[in-house]
Amino acid sequence: MQISEGMLFLQVAFLALINTKIVEWFVAPIFDWRGWDRSWLRYVSGLTGLLLGLAARLDLLAEAGIVLDYRLGVLLTALLIGGGAGLIYDICTDQGEPRLPPRDGPRLPGLEG
Repeated sequence: MQISEGMLFLQVAFLALINTKIVEWFVAPIFDWRGWDRSWLRYVSGLTGLLLGLAARLDLLAEAGIVLDYRLGVLLTALLIGGGAGLIYDICTDQGEPRLPPRDGPRLPGLEG
């Protein structure tokens, strides 16, 4: 079955959301109950996302035009799913974009105009 690029991205985002909710609802309460350090939840999330991604066998990179070995593309897509919905949000929004200085800010020499 051929999947369009937009639909494949939605499937990856949906799996990342499912992964995030599985960890929040089922694993985090166990960590809290046992008094374990919550910083380890990222590794649990990565592992569960890896399992979800490998089971789904989605290759988002091939759809984006990045030619890699199919298995490597599936593995990297699974790691993206393991990063959770927050990672996909960070990639797809301007949160990581450099901010331009305001128009009335300092000017570089020779660029007045």
